[in-house]
Amino acid sequence: MNYIDEINEYRFFCKKYYPYSGSNSFLNDKNNRIFLLHLFQLINLFEIYTDYDVSDNKHLEQISKMILTILLDLLLAIPTNNDLFVSICIRQLSEKLLDLVYSEFCEKDISQKKLLKIQYRFLWEDGIQKSIRYKQLAKRDKEYLNQINNIFKTESDIVHFKNKRSSTAIYLEEIIKTDIKFNQNILKQRINSIHVFCIDLLPRILKIDFNQFSMNQKIEYTNLVNYLKPKPFKNN
Repeated sequence: MNYIDEINEYRFFCKKYYPYSGSNSFLNDKNNRIFLLHLFQLINLFEIYTDYDVSDNKHLEQISKMILTILLDLLLAIPTNNDLFVSICIRQLSEKLLDLVYSEFCEKDISQKKLLKIQYRFLWEDGIQKSIRYKQLAKRDKEYLNQINNIFKTESDIVHFKNKRSSTAIYLEEIIKTDIKFNQNILKQRINSIHVFCIDLLPRILKIDFNQFSMNQKIEYTNLVNYLKPKPFKNN
């Protein structure tokens, strides 16, 4: 994946289809390029995982496809400036990551139908937190995983529609044109935490073997990893 091209095409898409969105200034701000890079690296990573057919985790392929869909939904949500849309995407993303961890730490043979219906208490409190592998995690790794859980809990708060001063049409116009409907700094923090977890800890949890990648997967993964080392942007 050519990250710079993908980011520039996404910016163009937002300008074309959301010309009045206040998020366009956010997306074109040079200080937010790393945020966009992280998003497209996550997309790239889970594209690789959808074709990683040698994993002993039978849920990796399907959940990776779900995560890809959620990430694309998030790209659509950002220019709408709608906090509910953004929160739903982040909540779903963190939940699917916890599902993957649960399937590794707790029940490898669980059916996908049952996995996707597990209630939070059984997923986290009675599941992941009580597992042997969770207890064996290094302190830093445990913090990475706990942060995903914290994101899930925070984003699970229901956002209620409240509009007493203006018509529905005016309210929706305000959402599109202003930057105040979702906190962009918090979104950046969320994506950064998810990115660190997915790049650093998740491959070790899933026991991803680089040597088992296809040639194309190796090229994509090497490009992804190399982009983490130097500053990836110059003039873009």
